[in-house]
This record gives sequence, structure tokens and C-alpha cells, in this order.
Amino acid sequence: MVSVIVPVYNGEQYLRECINSICNQSYKELEIIIINDGSNDNTSKIARQIKNEDNRVIYVEHENKGVSYSRNKGLDLATGEYIVFVDCDDTVEKEYIELLLNKITKNNLDIVSCGYTDISIYGTIKLNDFYMGNSILNKDEFINNIFKGIGGTLWGKIFKAEIINKNKIRLKNNIFMCEDMLFVLQYAMKSKVFGAIEESLYNYNRKNENSVSSKINFKYFNNL
Repeated sequence: MVSVIVPVYNGEQYLRECINSICNQSYKELEIIIINDGSNDNTSKIARQIKNEDNRVIYVEHENKGVSYSRNKGLDLATGEYIVFVDCDDTVEKEYIELLLNKITKNNLDIVSCGYTDISIYGTIKLNDFYMGNSILNKDEFINNIFKGIGGTLWGKIFKAEIINKNKIRLKNNIFMCEDMLFVLQYAMKSKVFGAIEESLYNYNRKNENSVSSKINFKYFNNL
């Protein structure tokens, strides 16, 4: 089984489309964990409706503590052998999980990354931070590619729960800039074999005005 962790804060505009894209995956053995980080819009109402529609959905909410806390809560709740992260304002292609899972299992890899479609006010472009013609990477290649483009994101990857839990890898609750990169780097240091697939399977939405990346100020700069 694959656990899909979706943190959400004030995501009423995007949450339904996001979760629908996960529920409609070609791979069906999913555990979809929605973590509501103290939203003050209609996120709770929408999430509860979704939970009633699909018994694979787990929904929890808590007071606003940040995306790192929410993702950690998702990791604590996850029971799947593999972990996938999706941001609430993004969507995934129908074979997102199936293709990632096939690659990591058939090649006995520790982590696999896929390509993504970058969607912004400037247009749409398909990118890939890890696949450069080779589907198997060594540790140096994988870590170097984390620092290219936006390769340090949690999304667009499949992780082994065993590696995360054995090494007690969690996000730092007081960090909200590049917190995902720190997690991926810690995970990579505990991994041995790495994979990448060419297909663009994740749709990265840069149009959300409420996202962290759209609110850069001195507070965020200092945290970074």
C-alpha cells in the first residue's frame, strides 16, 4: 500500500481537484491522509465531504502549526510501505503513483523521482530535475540534482517508509523555507540506490497566491 500525505491550509479553491486526482489513480491501494493545518476557510467542510465519499481517505485537523508539523503528523499516521507527498494546490496524472511504484519495486530502489509540469502565469513547461537519460543514479548524482531546479521538493517522489522510520527522519517544525529539501537530503544520505523516470506526472501550480513561495518577505528570508 502507498500512503499519500496531503497537508492543507486554506485550500478550499484547490483541495477538491487535488484529491480527485489522487482518488482516480490507476493504482488503487492507497491511504490518502489529509492534514488540515488550522484552515479558516471551507477546507474542513470540503475535506469531510471527500472523506465520506472515499473510505481510503483519512482526515485530521489541528490548530495552525505549519506545513512541517502537518507533514510529520501524516508520517506518524501513515501505514503504507511507501510514502508519497502531494501539495493541496497541485494535481497528479492518473499513473503518477503506479509508475513511481513500479520503478521503485522492480529495480529495488530506495527513492524514485519523476518529471513535472510547471504551471505559472508565464505559461506551462515540462521539467525534470533528475532524469538525464539514465533511470538509475548514484548518490552523488542524485544529491547534486537536488540543488538543480527545484529537485529538493517532497512531491514528485516516492519514498520507502522503512527508511524514514528506521532513521527517524522528520521535518523540522520551525523551518518553513526549504524544509522539504532538508528532508530529502537526510533521506538521500540514508539511501543507496536512486531512480528517475522521464514522464512528467506531477502538476506543480505556481499560481496559488497563498503559497509560501509567493509570500517572500524578511521573515521568510531569515528562515531560509
